[in-house]
Amino acid sequence: MTIAQNASKAPQEIVYRRFLRNYYLTSAGFDFVFAYAVYTIFLKLQGLTVFQISLLISWWTLSHLLFEIPTGAWADSWSRRKMLALAPLIKSLCFVVWFFAGGNFYLFALGFLFWSLGGAFASGTSEALLYDTLVRHERRAQYEQVLGQRQFYFYLALAVSGILGGVIANYRIAWTLLASVLPLLLSGYFALLLEEPPKVKST
Repeated sequence: MTIAQNASKAPQEIVYRRFLRNYYLTSAGFDFVFAYAVYTIFLKLQGLTVFQISLLISWWTLSHLLFEIPTGAWADSWSRRKMLALAPLIKSLCFVVWFFAGGNFYLFALGFLFWSLGGAFASGTSEALLYDTLVRHERRAQYEQVLGQRQFYFYLALAVSGILGGVIANYRIAWTLLASVLPLLLSGYFALLLEEPPKVKST
């Protein structure tokens, strides 16, 4: 390989590594949620019954399924980078609404709706953006490897935020809700730094 070829590949390598860094930070921040560890306890302390909590979780799952198809179609026709930036912002509204819910069942249901919509925005979109970017950089063979690395950071985010969430809840459980907003905002910021390659893989 000539010196000129090496020089041309160097900037591409920098761009690729920057993409991976921002991609991992976007994904990890989306699930670095302090409230994960204690939100069912919080709902119980707000006066909700076990049956009401079960209804809310069922509503959360159902609404996510309903959002999957339209958000997937939107990701194929709009900007995936912007969808990944919006996803954590929408999800963060869940915890803001819960903080001010004051035990209102319907406000908790609204919060779960924001959570499921944010999840649907990111579901599939993240994998499709990754695939398209790897194709652009001629690194398609690394797709499974990058997904595996992303999964590692996902579990790491869950573990660390779960422990810290328990510490925060020990002082005041409602603080875990507001504290969860910051990592989500950072996730949206890092998503905006991702490149937007031509679409190859459908969401």
